[in-house]
Amino acid sequence: MTKPLKYTLATLIMVLLGSIAGTALPQKSKAHRNASGAWRLDVTKSEFGDAPKPKSANLTIAVKGKKLSWTSDVVRSDGNRVRTFFDGAVDGKEYPVRSEPDAGTVNVIYTLYKDGTTHATFTSSTGKLEMTIAVSRDAQALIIKNELLDNDGERVVWNELWRRM
Repeated sequence: MTKPLKYTLATLIMVLLGSIAGTALPQKSKAHRNASGAWRLDVTKSEFGDAPKPKSANLTIAVKGKKLSWTSDVVRSDGNRVRTFFDGAVDGKEYPVRSEPDAGTVNVIYTLYKDGTTHATFTSSTGKLEMTIAVSRDAQALIIKNELLDNDGERVVWNELWRRM
């Protein structure tokens, strides 16, 4: 995979990552921490490793029962803006993710874990992103652990910290 294509995928994935952060729903073994609302990526406290570091990112999440919708707005390091949208459910089924500019076909599956975290698997023609999402005890932070595996077998790992606005 070419470097520009990898960075485009990584930027889209990062947008998607932040966008799914609000999926933590009630668990039998963990207390519910509602992630609905507006969030801002704490770029300085996040650890990007080999993933491209954005200038800024905002996320708006709405969770109602198993229904989940979100919109993210990311300004990449090159100044270009990427908006991403999701409307689906946290039910283990695959749903499409839309973006502007259009990144092609991207789908996601959200699954709830008994430990109170949410797992998301994003797939596209260029690779797969695995994500674990947790809401802090005070419900003021989202912690997202990401692992991107592209079709060439290259693995990129990074962690994001989102703060409630």
